Amino acid sequence: MIFSLHSHASDPNPRIELEHGWSILIDPSGRMQREDAEQSTAWRSARVGVSWNVQFHDLRDYMGAAWYRTGFSLPAFRDTRHVLLKFGAVDYFCEVFVNGTQVGTHEGGYTPFSFEITSAVRCGHNEIYVRVIDPPMDEAQNRELFPEMMYNEIPHGKQNWYVQISGIWQGVRLELCPNIYIERLDVTPQLSGSFELVARLAGVGLTAENGALAAGVEFKLEIYDNVGDLVVDSREPIDPSSHTMHLNGAVPHPRLWSPEDPALYTVEVSLIGSVQYRRRTRFAFRSFEARDGKLFCNGRPFFMIAALDQDFYPETVHTPSSEEAVRDMMLIAKRLGINLLRCHLKVADLDRVAFVE
Repeated sequence: MIFSLHSHASDPNPRIELEHGWSILIDPSGRMQREDAEQSTAWRSARVGVSWNVQFHDLRDYMGAAWYRTGFSLPAFRDTRHVLLKFGAVDYFCEVFVNGTQVGTHEGGYTPFSFEITSAVRCGHNEIYVRVIDPPMDEAQNRELFPEMMYNEIPHGKQNWYVQISGIWQGVRLELCPNIYIERLDVTPQLSGSFELVARLAGVGLTAENGALAAGVEFKLEIYDNVGDLVVDSREPIDPSSHTMHLNGAVPHPRLWSPEDPALYTVEVSLIGSVQYRRRTRFAFRSFEARDGKLFCNGRPFFMIAALDQDFYPETVHTPSSEEAVRDMMLIAKRLGINLLRCHLKVADLDRVAFVE
């Protein structure tokens, strides 16, 4: 299946969501190469964002190797200098190929990762192949097929207690970025309202030979409160010699976050000028500490009434059906008087609903 680009006119960061239209090919031998997988007739339709154990009855307990593949259509973009392929999580090890070229590998079943695939993609039709290995629990089989990654020596989230989670079990997408973009954004707030913002920049526009591309590019910071009012607005030129922007500021009279009043602020940073790029995240002003045998939230005693959140769902196991379903679960817990949920093993996968920007 071919995917086309979708983007709102006001969104300067075009992206392609790759959730549907995949196929899967099971490889019990653990030795199949990409060329062999291409010729196989045993492919079947699948989706990412949900493990193969959930999607197929005959794979409920399968652990081992498998191949995924999909296609997408990439239009020509004059200002695009970087194409990033992003994965929410793949359990446990994967090799990724774009148009026959290996673009990278990743080990670890619960963490997001991405690859720069600019040199591997082309305008028009493109293909992605992903080889996934989830080492089997059976030690003899594990040693025979994948001795370099033993099940008992890797993080696997108590899957031997519960249902298996194998394959591309969180979302996948492409991002088309300009010659300078914001790779990471971190905010460290204080109860007083002061904050430190650190933005990590990336892109060919920051290299010595392309330093002129950064001339005139400004870094704009906007912070909105939980009702949408603009409370911070500033801008300054980026430094082409540095890949990191450090900004310090303050929100007047900050509304503190608490379980009773979970006030969140939205920070939006933009690159403007010859480059157009935007990144958004949320944060809260709060403190949490333990001293003298007690817990304190925002300097006040905090009496924990907690529950264990297993985060399992009837049809999709680790993947909630919607963000609203997770919200409803939390609201029910609050009505029961619970003020803390301990997320068991992992945080709920909401990537299939919407990636955090």
